[in-house]
Amino acid sequence: MPNARYDTEIPANPNEPLPFEILPELNFGPRPNIAPDEMRSGQSVNAEYDWAFAPEYYPDRFPQSKEKKLDRSGKQCSGEDVAIESIKNREFHVSGVLLAREVSDFNQMLDYDDVVDLYSPISPSGGMQCYVKNGEINATPEGFDAIHRMWRFEYSIDLVSTGKDEYDRTKNSIVSSIIGTSGDTQ
Repeated sequence: MPNARYDTEIPANPNEPLPFEILPELNFGPRPNIAPDEMRSGQSVNAEYDWAFAPEYYPDRFPQSKEKKLDRSGKQCSGEDVAIESIKNREFHVSGVLLAREVSDFNQMLDYDDVVDLYSPISPSGGMQCYVKNGEINATPEGFDAIHRMWRFEYSIDLVSTGKDEYDRTKNSIVSSIIGTSGDTQ
């Protein structure tokens, strides 16, 4: 049975938080010379892949955009003809607050130069393969979190979809590998 944390549906219970996570792509794919039990053991096999950005609080903003270039040509009597010339991959802007203990994972994510998996039930199919385009953290604390007893900082991240999961609507390999379903993964 899949872990409830990786449910691709939006929770019906308003008291249940929405999951949000950004992971290095290779967390779920095979890595050369690393046994599967070593990947799950929590040992630091390779520091470059040993991070997961999963802030305690769901982002304050998580807008998504998809740009299409249209070819619009007018006709004399019947209005205009519209056709799609090109489509850009989906872009995500994520902003919110993170706790002081999450700053290290945020910085590792920014320094990571390969594909990441963006997981949230708000994203199409529950998860997407993306590149981190840029990110920023405010060095001045936003406030103090009384529950976790640590400083909170504002952050923002811009991501661009690779298109791999965006245009294949039959099966999402990222979500499938996270929740452990069987089937073909790419």
